[in-house]
Amino acid sequence: MAKVTPLKRTWTKATTTRDASWLIKRGVILQWDDMHYLLNYFSRAEQLGIIRQLANSFCVHSSNRAVAERTVESLLTWLSYTADDEISKTFITKLFKQKNARQACWVLIEITLNQETIISSERQELVYATAVAFICELGKQLNGLSGKKSFVNTELLWDHLATYLLSLSNVNNSAVRLSLLSYFASMSHTEVGSRFFVRIMQRFGYTVLDRLFIALFDKKQESVALEYLLNTMPALLRGDYQTQRTLAKVLKHYMYRLPRRSVIFLRIISEEIDDEVARHNLLKHLASLYLVLSEIDQHNLAADYLLNISAFNKDPKFKEIVNSTLNSGKLREHFSAMLSFIISDDNQLFARKLAKKRGRRPGFSRNKHEISTLEMITSLGNGELTKLSKAS
Repeated sequence: MAKVTPLKRTWTKATTTRDASWLIKRGVILQWDDMHYLLNYFSRAEQLGIIRQLANSFCVHSSNRAVAERTVESLLTWLSYTADDEISKTFITKLFKQKNARQACWVLIEITLNQETIISSERQELVYATAVAFICELGKQLNGLSGKKSFVNTELLWDHLATYLLSLSNVNNSAVRLSLLSYFASMSHTEVGSRFFVRIMQRFGYTVLDRLFIALFDKKQESVALEYLLNTMPALLRGDYQTQRTLAKVLKHYMYRLPRRSVIFLRIISEEIDDEVARHNLLKHLASLYLVLSEIDQHNLAADYLLNISAFNKDPKFKEIVNSTLNSGKLREHFSAMLSFIISDDNQLFARKLAKKRGRRPGFSRNKHEISTLEMITSLGNGELTKLSKAS
């Protein structure tokens, strides 16, 4: 009788996508140590094919909790190791094409956000933070499907996802909180999303913003932090009164600590935000922070800062806000005289003179390529930013 050679139940022995499919069907969990082999042996197209097989397997076995959990654990290992946004989007796209996509999404949310699913204690914090970021991406994709006949009742599913995510706001992990802030900021243009965003800001808004500004003024992380803030600031500036107070507190704190870098950041934000409500509230913040510049007597920054404020002269309440600052009685004489030119008849001439005197404009380093939310969360969540036990 011929001897039967058993197949090895390990990913490092897989040499074809067919082998990978066999391992997926038998629920063999992808381990962290398998990833180096997998990424080097299989081509990019083959890797995406394996991810689609994982998505297909999850939908087929979504009613079988044990099999579904093993599939999710393999996916999270892959995402945690690579921080690859295309991997998560490929899985979600394949998931949405299945007949039982809605039910599968419901199960995926519950399994992925259940910390007991992640049994690897060594990297549990990293994997769970990735899990939250992945579900946030799922939520964004679901929002894009709203109203389409091919995917009914997305509102109920989205509400289930949002409620589940909101319950994680007490998790003391900066990467988790950054994911939640980014996600609800992206949903804040809707009525329901706006309410969730306000609740997130009430729970840990100051802590996260403070950590972001620490990263913003760190040379190694400034480009990623700036990208994250550019994506989030419109929602922050459209937020409620309490959100504006939180933002003002953080901006004021760093204007005292690092006035030159803060002025540069505010200039970039002013140039890149075009939402009318956001710009109006930003003008209020700029006027308030001009008082801080005067208080610490940073007259060498005043000209550049005033040029920034003058760019808001089309705001209906521009003169009212500037006059309120002038009449506060808190400005030094030199600062008051310069600010008064902004609302004078010669304000355009004054702006042109300031522009000529400015010289080279310093700035922050920027990413040369587009960076995904998952990459930002992974980068900003590393190192000291994950240690929030002393915060809030």
